[in-house]
Amino acid sequence: MFALGENVYISIKDNKCNNLITHESDVIEATIETVSSRLSNSLSDHKLRYNQAKPIRVYTDNKIVLYTDGKYDISSYELTYLRKAKDLGTL
Repeated sequence: MFALGENVYISIKDNKCNNLITHESDVIEATIETVSSRLSNSLSDHKLRYNQAKPIRVYTDNKIVLYTDGKYDISSYELTYLRKAKDLGTL
């Protein structure tokens, strides 16, 4: 699998009018070795500030895990990829 791009949509409850707001956002890449340090970083972009956040994404055992700070939800996640590259032969 060759990943070409990804989008995540986060849902935030608006404090002013009590509505649910959905934003498109990027993700922060992490590995099993680095995820705990990213989660404990108080200045990390995965924490909700000014209605903006970037969830932390980890690939594990054919699964994609997204981490948030608990103040927003993931509405949807889109991954665009090539299933298998075709051999075009020699030119």
